[in-house]
Amino acid sequence: MPDAHDSAPWASDEDIERAGEALLRAVRASFSPSVADLSLRDASAQLGIDRGLAWKLQRLLTTEDPLLALHDSPSVPGLRKLAAAAGRSSDSAESRARLGEAADEFARLLDRFPDGRNGLRAALCHSIPQAKTAADRDARRMLAQATSHLHGFAADVSYNIMVLRPAPDGQDTILRARVAGLFGFRRLRQHRAHRILVTTMPEPEPQDSNSWILTTLEGRASNDLRDYVIPEFTTIDTNHVRIQRDGRHATLWCLLNTPPINQPSDLVYGQRAGRLSPRYATSEGEYTHSAFSNRMGSGVLVVDLLLHRDAFPDADPPELVQTMVTEIDPRRIEGPPSSIPGQLDQPVEVMPLGHGLARSGSPDAALAPDILKTVFNQLGEDPNEFRLYRYRQTYPVPQGVWIFWFPMPQRASMST
Repeated sequence: MPDAHDSAPWASDEDIERAGEALLRAVRASFSPSVADLSLRDASAQLGIDRGLAWKLQRLLTTEDPLLALHDSPSVPGLRKLAAAAGRSSDSAESRARLGEAADEFARLLDRFPDGRNGLRAALCHSIPQAKTAADRDARRMLAQATSHLHGFAADVSYNIMVLRPAPDGQDTILRARVAGLFGFRRLRQHRAHRILVTTMPEPEPQDSNSWILTTLEGRASNDLRDYVIPEFTTIDTNHVRIQRDGRHATLWCLLNTPPINQPSDLVYGQRAGRLSPRYATSEGEYTHSAFSNRMGSGVLVVDLLLHRDAFPDADPPELVQTMVTEIDPRRIEGPPSSIPGQLDQPVEVMPLGHGLARSGSPDAALAPDILKTVFNQLGEDPNEFRLYRYRQTYPVPQGVWIFWFPMPQRASMST
C-alpha cells in the first residue's frame, strides 16, 4: 500500500494563483495579442487548431485574472496542442518549450486535487462566481443523470403546484392543495421497477376534528389512489402500473419491463389537505412551512406556488430552503429557515407572476395554464384571489427537499 506521505500535497490558494500566473505568462509570450482580435475561423486556420481550442486561447489572451485563466484553460492535452501551434507560428523552440512547461505545471496542479479538473474548479468557486454557477450546474446534471441511470427512470419535467389559503370555517389555519406532475416520464433500463408516486391516504374515520383531512381536490375522501390522478393530463397506461398499500401510504409502481424503453408518458395527480398549519404567529413560533421532496432525476423542476391574498402577506416572495431527505424529515421541522441543517446552496429562478393565471404560461410545461385552471375549478376557488410565484431549477437534486417558509403575521395586522 502506498504511504500517505508519498501522495501529492494539497494545493494552497497561493499555489493555485502562481500556476495561473505562469500559464498567462506562457500564453502571452507564445502568441501575439492580435490573435484575440481574429474571428474564430481565422484564428483556427492561422494556427492550425480547432475552433474550440482557438476560443479558449482567445479567452486566455484577454483575461488578467490568473484564477479565471485556470478555470477557462484548455485541458493539459489542449495546452500541448497550443504549444505545438506556437512553435509552428513563430518557428521558435522556446515558445513550444514555454507552453509545454506550463502544461506540465498545470498537470501537476491537477494531481494535487481529488478528481483533478473538477476538484480544481470546485476550489475556484469561492473566487469566481461564474465558476460556481457552471460547477453547480454540471454537478446537478451529473447527479440527476446518475440517479436516472441507477433507478432506470427519468422525467423531462417535474411540475408541482402548491395552493395555500385560509380555512373558510373561521379557524385560524391554512388549507393546502398539492398537485404533482411528471412530463416525459420514461423508462431508461429494462428489468427495473420504480416508484413513481407515494402519497398518504385519508384516515377511514378521523377521530380528531383538528387532524389533517386528506381528500381529492374536489374534497372527496377515497381509498383508491386512482381517484387522485387527474386523467385529462395523464397518459401513462394503467396496465403498466401497480398500486401497493402499506397502512395509510399508497405507492404507484411501474412494473418490470413495461412501459417500453424510452416511451414518454405523463402523470398528474392532486390532493387537498385541511387544517394543515397555523395562520397567525403565536408564542410558540413565528414561521410555518410547506415542503415536498423531489424523488426523481429530471431536466427541469418547476414549482407554481399560489398564495391567497389573505395568507402570509409578508411572504413576497416566500423564502425557499433546500436540503436533503437524509438531512431532515420534512414533516418534523421547527424554527425559522436558518435552523435547517445541511442546506443545499443551489440557485433557483424566482418569478413573481402577479395575481391570477394570466402569466402562467411555461415553456417547460406547456400544459401548466390548463392544469392550473382545472385545479382551481376542482377546488372551487377564484384564481384571481391568489398571487402566483414560480420557482424553476435545471437538473434539481434528486432526493432533495424544498421547504417554503412563511412568516406568520400577528392577528391584529391581518384584520386591519
